[in-house]
Amino acid sequence: MPTLKDLADRIHREVDIVDVIGRHVQLTPRGGRHVGLCPFHDDHKPSMYVDPEKGLYHCFVCKAGGDIIRFVERIEGLEFVGALELIATQHGIPFEMYRGVPREAAEQGRKRDDTLREACQIARDHFRDVLKRNAATQAYLDKRLIPPDLIERFELGLAPSGWDGLLNHLASKRFRPQTAVEAGLAIHRPERDSHYDRFRARLMFPIWDALGRPVAFGGRVLPPEPDDSPKYINSPETPIYTKGDVLYAYHIARDAIRERGHAVLCEGYLDVIAAHSARVTEAVASLGTALTDAQAKLLRRLADQVVLLYDADAAGQAATLRGCEVLVRHGLKVLIAPLPEGLDPDDFVREHGPDSLRELVDNAQPALRHLTRWLLRAADGPKDPLERRIWVLDQVAPSIRSNSNEISRDHQVSEVASWVGIDEALVRRHLERSGPRAAQDLHREAQHRKLDRPPAPEQGLLRCLLEQPELADRVRSRRDLLDGLTDPRIRIWIDRLLDEPEPPRESPQRAQDTVERLAAGDDAQDAVLREILLSEEDFSNPEGLLGHILTRLEKETARKRLVQSCQDFAESPDPAAREQNAEQIHQLATVVHPTVENPQQSGRP
Repeated sequence: MPTLKDLADRIHREVDIVDVIGRHVQLTPRGGRHVGLCPFHDDHKPSMYVDPEKGLYHCFVCKAGGDIIRFVERIEGLEFVGALELIATQHGIPFEMYRGVPREAAEQGRKRDDTLREACQIARDHFRDVLKRNAATQAYLDKRLIPPDLIERFELGLAPSGWDGLLNHLASKRFRPQTAVEAGLAIHRPERDSHYDRFRARLMFPIWDALGRPVAFGGRVLPPEPDDSPKYINSPETPIYTKGDVLYAYHIARDAIRERGHAVLCEGYLDVIAAHSARVTEAVASLGTALTDAQAKLLRRLADQVVLLYDADAAGQAATLRGCEVLVRHGLKVLIAPLPEGLDPDDFVREHGPDSLRELVDNAQPALRHLTRWLLRAADGPKDPLERRIWVLDQVAPSIRSNSNEISRDHQVSEVASWVGIDEALVRRHLERSGPRAAQDLHREAQHRKLDRPPAPEQGLLRCLLEQPELADRVRSRRDLLDGLTDPRIRIWIDRLLDEPEPPRESPQRAQDTVERLAAGDDAQDAVLREILLSEEDFSNPEGLLGHILTRLEKETARKRLVQSCQDFAESPDPAAREQNAEQIHQLATVVHPTVENPQQSGRP
């Protein structure tokens, strides 16, 4: 049965990486490659190289790179499976059959999901049309300072007040009531075996998946608000919608998040729209639910920093505490833009103006400092001063323990100890007793600090083995020369390649597969290997290049031995040993400097 690995291999064989990347980047041919401005940093000089033969891309500035799947993951903010699905869908490859699902069931599942998405798309368009014909709701939006361009961008709509307006509209498009129920748009009444619209007389907010396809809705009650009606009604989870996997407006904010290097995380629909009206276009929302690991991963794909823009009430601060722990666990730095008590982002923009919100976000505070100070003066919690400080420490402890960076975590402990006024040694002991110690791993950071380019000859030697594994026997025969390598990474990689019992099978992906095997999932090593593989150095004659490199290594090895022999000659009191050293020095010198004559051949004593 075909697997996702088979699908990835098929994509590598059949899909042109230049075509996919060219949808996002203007590429210019250069030799056998293409170059363009990197979309993952503020690039002004083309630094992204795309090699269609190897199926690789690499930016020589920000180190972003990989294969076609990794590009789609990063540019679209998708996980591996989502990227596979998008590429397959765009290129006519049946996706579901590669998920271990029988072909017939996969086809049925695909058709079902396509039908549900189409129903949601028709519902969105219907709600938008109803809003355009309703002056009262447009006046309400105008009063809330939501301009027409944001109404269009966020595809706001209006659910009609009747019980079956949407159902009738879907029926006119030949959709069964049961399909509307499966899409979360209608509710079945079993006692009467009838159906009615889930959303009635509400301002409608489409909820999109990461690709910008409507998959669910939120509906807000309109004034005058009935006492017995909930303020918001949201779609239930469906085959195409899982609440904890989606961030509201993710596809709208994606480019701004990537450009600014951070995301702004809000609680609700109107908070996000208010933020965008204030030029905080990197704002998204967690749909009123506790932040999930899946949502944190979506943010981590685009940025390494998140600004929390939650309400200043107790519920908002509790959400901030929970959110910090999840975000920090996924390697994100967390800041807080503190709103005044009693105001949400929407209220703040209306009271203080859009520029004030942009300024608030730009001056966001480190989360731990803000939370510690807020908890020390919060209304709830112990009244006894010492118990209060210990309680505060316990509240922020999960965020500290979630921090996998030992240096940063050590600094946080010192800061919190000073803020709560407890001896630092006691704070450390308390944290150790009250929970598992955070992982202490500086390995990744150390690798990033060592992400300098190895010497060119050593790069060339590794590239010869990556692109022409058949040359490995020539290197094995001169393995003693590898002692002359100066970069430990190159030595390790070459040793691993030489120890392989047979060269990898010939394929277009051979070099990329070898890179992935050597990097073993380490992003820093992967970047170095790709940079070597995509170097612009002349590689038209790999055999000649290998011979030249081996000669250079031979000279370097001889040079090191020459220095040692000269030192031995100077320090040895034994005339016989000095004579032997002298002969060795002349032999090594002829290797390092071929023009040096052997004294016996020249007739000199």
